[in-house]
Amino acid sequence: MNDATFLRWLRVQAIRFLAAATVLFAAPGLSAEPCDFSYIPLNEPFSSPDYGYQIVPSNELSDSEQTRFSKQLSDVRAVLKSDDLKTTILIGWTALPGNFTRFTRTQVVQGLRQRAEANRERAALSGAKLTYLVNDSNPVSLYIDLTYDIDGVPHKDISVRIIANPFCELSIKMTGKLSHALEGRFLNMKSDFELIREFIHDAYGQVAFAQNVPRFSLPGLAKQAFALVGSGLLCLVLYSLYRRTSIPRPGRLALVYSAVVAVLSVIAIAATIVFNEWFDQHSTQLPYDDTVYFGVILALHVWSYQSAVPGATAIATIFLISAIITRNSLALIFVGAVPTAYIAFSGAMSLAGLCVLIFTSERKPPK
Repeated sequence: MNDATFLRWLRVQAIRFLAAATVLFAAPGLSAEPCDFSYIPLNEPFSSPDYGYQIVPSNELSDSEQTRFSKQLSDVRAVLKSDDLKTTILIGWTALPGNFTRFTRTQVVQGLRQRAEANRERAALSGAKLTYLVNDSNPVSLYIDLTYDIDGVPHKDISVRIIANPFCELSIKMTGKLSHALEGRFLNMKSDFELIREFIHDAYGQVAFAQNVPRFSLPGLAKQAFALVGSGLLCLVLYSLYRRTSIPRPGRLALVYSAVVAVLSVIAIAATIVFNEWFDQHSTQLPYDDTVYFGVILALHVWSYQSAVPGATAIATIFLISAIITRNSLALIFVGAVPTAYIAFSGAMSLAGLCVLIFTSERKPPK
């Protein structure tokens, strides 16, 4: 197979992978029940004899307002404004990524905490301050307070995300300039959130979360398989580029690196088992499905440690770097965030792998 044929084949495989991955990660929401909370009188809980919020039709919002509100609440469906208060209430709803009755209440609560922690880290990087609280009673909800500056003017957002039913999430956010006069209104808004939660509970009752869930799930295993296939394709590209310019000369450094990666993979698999079996609150942080990924990394680096094949270490190292890039990219695309600690650790492993490749290779002489 010449280079041109190989590149065409690789391009076709990459297109197939991206198409299949898009279907896989988007599919859970396709079969869900339609989400529509427009029948709820959402403006009533936020009004009083002294001030009231009115729904603003979308055609009366400027393009800049629509863009800004969409950034503040990605699933915005209604905008409420008050003539008396310089604040805006955004209301939205969206389909959950799959049927949440497949998860235990503990898993759902921990998943919300993970989302809030990722948002808190991003807020801190931009100079904002975010605090949150997860309410695990019915309906399970995530409360967020965010303070930030716009051109030196302090602003505040308070919001709630409510798991209304197994398929849908309702979001409400109050946003505006922070002042002493409005501080009390922000506090009162939280009691208004509770009125909406009561309405949701009366309408849908208790969400029947799973009592127990299998250690492995078919969607989870499928996602792991697609991530590994993507890693393999990227590894093929990077390794072909590497072999065009370099000759692998494995030595002690390569063996030490393979041994370290193998030991870390064993620790990761053991930690997954321990946390899932004895610390249930961590079950969504270390899903059993991830043991497939760590198992493949372990097998490759044990093979590279024991193999006499000159390119074995390079293949295992490049595959690890490819897997880190692929998994982080998929997380950013479909989840929207990657924990900072994971980015730092995986980045360090990738950098160490690149150093190993550099010190255990020599450049091919020019033809």
